[in-house]
Amino acid sequence: MEAVAAEDDSEVVEAEQDDAVVDLEPEFEVPSPNAVLEDAGDALIHELDKAEPSVQGDLLTIQARVEDLERMIGTILRGHGGRWGSEEEVLLIRLAERRGWPLERDEVRSRVIGVATNIAEIKGAEIGDGPKQRVDSVEALDRVRERMRYAETLISETNEE
Repeated sequence: MEAVAAEDDSEVVEAEQDDAVVDLEPEFEVPSPNAVLEDAGDALIHELDKAEPSVQGDLLTIQARVEDLERMIGTILRGHGGRWGSEEEVLLIRLAERRGWPLERDEVRSRVIGVATNIAEIKGAEIGDGPKQRVDSVEALDRVRERMRYAETLISETNEE
């Protein structure tokens, strides 16, 4: 225990120090607060009255499953090292379609992806596809030329026979 005295010495406060190591890694499986889920549901149906009736029905169906959406996002983040990019978006859509979610329309898909990205960001994900690997064109060209020379030798050997 550590005693801390106020400047006027009228009050002494005792506090315990916890020597436990604090894990700063985001917990992608921890359920998001209700406010996040409510905001996600609201974002799905934002300006719903301006959408076609079929889109309205699809979005309302998905809004009712916003907790499932949040869980799927957490699972994907955990499995992909906390990254959220186009690969993870495609995976989410495939999983949701397997579960029978109405995602045939582009407007519905884009809203779900937008909301999913927001949830992923709130969960602490690294947003984006990450650094692109640069290909050394000189090395790649040299490998292709070498294989072409080898292929030409194989072709010329079969023509001589």
